[in-house]
Amino acid sequence: MRPIIGITWYREGDPCKRGRLSQYREAIKQAQGEPKILRAKRACGDLGPPKRGKIDLHQYVLEIGEPEEDLKERLKAIDGLLLTGDGDIHPGWYREEKHSCTRASQRAKFDLKLALLALDQEIPILGICLGPQVINVACGGKLDQEIPSGHGKGNHYKVWHLTRIMPDSKLHRILQQDELWTNSFHRQAVSDSELGNGLRVCAQSDDDVIEAVESNSDRFILGVQWHPEKYVKFVRKGKLKSHLEILFEDASRKLFSYFVKEAVVDKK
Repeated sequence: MRPIIGITWYREGDPCKRGRLSQYREAIKQAQGEPKILRAKRACGDLGPPKRGKIDLHQYVLEIGEPEEDLKERLKAIDGLLLTGDGDIHPGWYREEKHSCTRASQRAKFDLKLALLALDQEIPILGICLGPQVINVACGGKLDQEIPSGHGKGNHYKVWHLTRIMPDSKLHRILQQDELWTNSFHRQAVSDSELGNGLRVCAQSDDDVIEAVESNSDRFILGVQWHPEKYVKFVRKGKLKSHLEILFEDASRKLFSYFVKEAVVDKK
């Protein structure tokens, strides 16, 4: 029986890019997993936390939106959690003021709630794009709301760039590569000034933006800023792929396959 991988996605009727969902599904299927879509059944209220002194992130997030017990039951039906891309997390959740460029979303808050529960239940987690940001905030870390102003570096939105993989990381063991050309669609990133508890950096861009984080224990918690599921789009083209696309496809397949295998191990 294939491990069931929960894929976070938009509520029914919400505007979204449906082609992206098919890429996530196909990537999981090709890795021998069974995709299961996890949608919010109702809105989660305000995008940010209440403006009242210090908040307990874990307690407050779990009180909003769908009942905690309902989500726990939904998580019992999966063996691994895939946190997919979306807008931004409201900075109030990581104790910062909102930057003018931040586009807080309901999806981000739903994913944050699922991530907190999945961490409690020790479910293997793979985060993509928004995913590593959700993981970092769920673990108590912060984000850079705008990469150029946070780092004084270059653009990371809709570009390809070189990413260095840390040699002693789990990500390096998975990919067997020191560096990888990755696609980048993000204006925000995990903050190097405050990394979440139990996490370590496992990949960075040439201008030192954090591109991936992972658990510093044996648990499978991994988040990458790029979009590995887009290799499916290359395959669908049915055309001769570039050298860059071939390398990216190979690395992406390894990543999804390892994640699904971890879900099997965890299930046992």
